[in-house]
Amino acid sequence: MIESTSHQTLCTPPACPMMEGQRCCTRAPGDLLAQTALLVAEPDAYMRRHLIDLGAEFGLRGASFRTVQELESAYGGYGPTCVILDTSLPQVEIRRFYDTLSNGEVVVGLVVLSARDESGPALEAMRHGASDFIVRPASSERLRSGLDRAIDAAARRWCLHEHVRRCKQQLAALSDREHEVAKLIAGGCLNKEIAYRLGISYKTVEGHRERIRKKLRTESVAELVRLLDFLAMHT
Repeated sequence: MIESTSHQTLCTPPACPMMEGQRCCTRAPGDLLAQTALLVAEPDAYMRRHLIDLGAEFGLRGASFRTVQELESAYGGYGPTCVILDTSLPQVEIRRFYDTLSNGEVVVGLVVLSARDESGPALEAMRHGASDFIVRPASSERLRSGLDRAIDAAARRWCLHEHVRRCKQQLAALSDREHEVAKLIAGGCLNKEIAYRLGISYKTVEGHRERIRKKLRTESVAELVRLLDFLAMHT
């Protein structure tokens, strides 16, 4: 059973306006917030509707589900997404969802709800990237606070996800030889040394450097090093 305030828009892949060159904003601007989806997995019908209504106050497009499996089927990965998950749902489904978070298959801001104030479930949720752990019953203000944290986390994680994806696309455009040259440049080698190591002419190295600069959109060795280090850290 799916309850949605906007079924169609959940499947529309948006551009990420938070990308500013190599920088990533830490707060969702209005245009990105309007593209953010809220997915709720909660067994109680009243709570599902209440959470969707709270999300609407933030301008989020919402859909609610009775099971984690239904939620996972609806997740499209097309933009920033907030997820609210209730621990009263079957533990096997929750653990499977946590595994997809750990594997990077799902990029979301997560809030976990629980009827019990226990450190074990709270620590497990936080270990898997939850932005907040809320013990029920909770006031609307407390739920808003948790949702606000999830919105921030969703925006940051989606921005990083998009940055990594675009950098990978740029790097994939390099030929095998250009990859070799790029690594040597980043390692501090000058053109003469690169030519000697690869058994090619100085002029050929210059040509490779120019193509690398254009394909990766880097204007200096420092930018190239930052790009390669960034991908090494996040892949």
